Amino acid sequence: MDYKSRVGETSNTYRDVITAEQVSLFRSALTGAPETKGTPVTVLASFRQGEKEIAERLEFKLNRMLHAEQDYEFLEELPVGIEFEYQSRLVSILEKRGRESRGGMIIFAIGTEYRLAGRVFATSKATVIYRS
Repeated sequence: MDYKSRVGETSNTYRDVITAEQVSLFRSALTGAPETKGTPVTVLASFRQGEKEIAERLEFKLNRMLHAEQDYEFLEELPVGIEFEYQSRLVSILEKRGRESRGGMIIFAIGTEYRLAGRVFATSKATVIYRS
């Protein structure tokens, strides 16, 4: 498959809400205290449907993927209790051939923009290694 020609492909747009319950659970997991102030930035890890959609379109099987890195950039406060939308895009892909007996690997990155009323409030980039 010619993976390089797929760079730039986007997922569907998804709509979701960060709930107060999610915030509380993430706070507890991070601090042990659900009443801590602020929204844990890691709550965005709950909203990765676009990444999954793109990996499925590339016909990558989950049991052959290794999540290598996840970067987030926050431009505004995370909206709690308000519907937002997000969409992912295949940012890059690199195929590395191994020896005949060992197969190879594909390193790909998927970027996601999180929007509220058309404004981007956060972005993320996931780098994944796929064993082919």
